[in-house]
Amino acid sequence: MERVDFLVVGAGLAGAALATHLAASGREVLVLERGRFPRHKLCGEFLSPESQALLRNLGCEPDIRDLEPARITATRFSVASGRELEFPLPGEGLGLSRYALDALLYARAVAAGARVEVGVEVTDVAPGPDGDLVVQAGGRAVRAGWVVAAHGRRARLDRALSRPFMARAHPFMGLKRHHRPRSGPEGARLAEALAGHVEIHAFAGGYCGMSFVETGEVNVCMLLQGGLPSVGEGAPWARVVAHLSAANPRLAERLGALEPSEPRPWAVAQVPFTPKEVHR
Repeated sequence: MERVDFLVVGAGLAGAALATHLAASGREVLVLERGRFPRHKLCGEFLSPESQALLRNLGCEPDIRDLEPARITATRFSVASGRELEFPLPGEGLGLSRYALDALLYARAVAAGARVEVGVEVTDVAPGPDGDLVVQAGGRAVRAGWVVAAHGRRARLDRALSRPFMARAHPFMGLKRHHRPRSGPEGARLAEALAGHVEIHAFAGGYCGMSFVETGEVNVCMLLQGGLPSVGEGAPWARVVAHLSAANPRLAERLGALEPSEPRPWAVAQVPFTPKEVHR
C-alpha cells in the first residue's frame, strides 16, 4: 500500500496553500481533489488587504498581479431603508475570480513538489497500522501519517465519518453569477460607481455583494435565508432578481444596470454557520 507523510483532501484555496507550504518544507504531500481545474466556485471573489499576506508567503503574489485583478480601495454598504455608508479600505483589495485563483494555487502546489490528483474523491478515513491513517479514494487505499480535510462544507467523507453537523439542517443558500454592465447610460453609471469598490447590499434575510473581477465582469454573490417567499433552490434567476430588487432600492438600481454574462447562476444549499466538530 502506498504511504505518504501528508494527505490533503481537497485542492481548493486552503488545501492548495497548505500543500504548497508542506511540499516547500520537504514533506511528501499527496492532494486528492474530486473536481478538476480550472473551475468556477461560488465565492465573493474579493481578496481583502490582510489576506494578501498569505499569498505573499506562498510566493504567488507576482503571478496574481499578472492576472490584472480589479483594484479595490473602498467599501460601500446599503440597507433596505436606502441608507448608505462608504469608507476606504485599510489597503488595496483585489477582485479575482476563483476560476483564475484556484488554478493558480493548484499550479503553485505542483511547482512546490506536491503531487495533486484530480477527479479523485475521498470516501473514508480509518485508523491504520503504526499510528497511520488509511484513506479510501478512487478505488484504492493510501496510508498517511497525517490527513487534512480541506474539502469544503459538506462531502461524502463527512457522512462516512458520521460527523454530527451533517445531521443538522442549515437554512442558508448561496448564489453567484457574473454580469456585465448593460450598454447605455445606466451601465456606464454603474461601472463608474462600482469602480474601485466592493459593495454589500443588506436586506431582510440576507445580503448581496458585488465587485469587479479581472475579466471586467461584475461578480454578484449573495447569501439568502431559506424560506424567503420568492426564492428557493432552483428558483429562476428572474425571480431572485425581482425579490432582491423589492428588498433594497440601491440593489434594485444595480441589478437593473447589469446583465448576466454566464448561462446560469452557481448555487449551494445547506451553508453552515456553526463550528464543525473535530474528528479524531
